[in-house]
Amino acid sequence: MAPIAEMVMAAFNNTRPVNGLPPTHNPALISNPMALYNETLLLTALGLFQHSIIFGLVFLLRGFDPKKVCDLRWLVTVFAATFVGAPAVFLFDRNLDMIKQYFFLEHEAVEYLLFGVVCLPNLVRGREGWVLGAGWAGVCAITLYAAFDDFHWHSTDVIAWNAFISDSLVGIAGVVLAMRAWRGLKNGGVQMPATVERLWAEVFAGMGMACHGFTTLPVPPVFTAIVYFDLDPKWFAYAWAFVFAALLATMGLSAPMIKLFIRDCWYGRADEINENGDDDYGYSETD
Repeated sequence: MAPIAEMVMAAFNNTRPVNGLPPTHNPALISNPMALYNETLLLTALGLFQHSIIFGLVFLLRGFDPKKVCDLRWLVTVFAATFVGAPAVFLFDRNLDMIKQYFFLEHEAVEYLLFGVVCLPNLVRGREGWVLGAGWAGVCAITLYAAFDDFHWHSTDVIAWNAFISDSLVGIAGVVLAMRAWRGLKNGGVQMPATVERLWAEVFAGMGMACHGFTTLPVPPVFTAIVYFDLDPKWFAYAWAFVFAALLATMGLSAPMIKLFIRDCWYGRADEINENGDDDYGYSETD
């Protein structure tokens, strides 16, 4: 059982009433009243709690406005924030438990959103609520699959290879974003300083997304080779050390975009107003 589940069970055993069960002749309950609880229940509860906190904050800080949640600047900021969480989950608990897996699932959801906003803007624009709803449904489906891990023992495989897909997509999105912004800089003619600053921020953010997306691709194959083909486990550590080293570059490259987001929060958004007078929340003028 995952360490967090064991801690919750131990705390509950120490604080629960003497016996809240009605009279029973069930030998399993007589010998252990906690037989009503199992790892599947606790892992489902953990997923509900962890996703509610993480995604609740992501939505709360944007006023539960789907359009603002899909803002490119906000997504890059959340994307960079997960880089702090990634090493933290390794430092505080070195077991490959479900907290790590749920965290990676949350990170993957942000990567899918980045790909949609950058590469499929015409699909996402105007349908942000539906896109976020589909993303939440996917997160819930994989969470339930992971919670029932004791029936199949492959939740780690599914989440790891889902990360391979999402990292590939965010790497592609980074290349698209950087090249599109670069073309805007070179072929845009005379531009306002705020527009030039935004385009440079997109170039750097795209480079950071590509750096992260492509450097993490070896991790799932290495993990699979270790588990199923007896590769030396030290290669898992080497792969993650390479990922963490690349994260330093990615965080630095994301800084200009985060700066624009923070400035927007303080002073409002003045550089991207569409023909209707509305903010275009992160959809580039070069889309």
